[in-house]
Amino acid sequence: MPWTGTPYEWGGFEKGKGADCIGSTWGVYKDAEFDFERRDTKTFVESLDKGQANEGKFKPIPDQSKPQAGDIGLTDDHMMIYSGKKGEKNEDLVWSARGVGKGREYGEHPLKWFTSDIGKKAVWYRYYLPDKPTK
Repeated sequence: MPWTGTPYEWGGFEKGKGADCIGSTWGVYKDAEFDFERRDTKTFVESLDKGQANEGKFKPIPDQSKPQAGDIGLTDDHMMIYSGKKGEKNEDLVWSARGVGKGREYGEHPLKWFTSDIGKKAVWYRYYLPDKPTK
């Protein structure tokens, strides 16, 4: 079952039943076997600043203007996954649940809904697999 169409539910994290932006991002990564600790955006960023975010798996991307598909974007109160696609009006698209307004269910939405339309900027992070020990 895909995450698309999962209804918005604050604090939720169950595919098909209900999830918010954090729960859906965590769930998508977990389904892809890239597990990380589910945290709200504030504690996620605080753990990054302290170098504790999931054993260094997430790091800010070098060029913030060029996220890649799968990168996680954070504002002060929202988490999303960059899709790498453009919408009908050539705007960047992200995968996320939205708590207000139209399109509340999980799906692909314009990035501007979560940033420029409300005067916020996303900071992008990439998931890095831990280095495997060499033999």
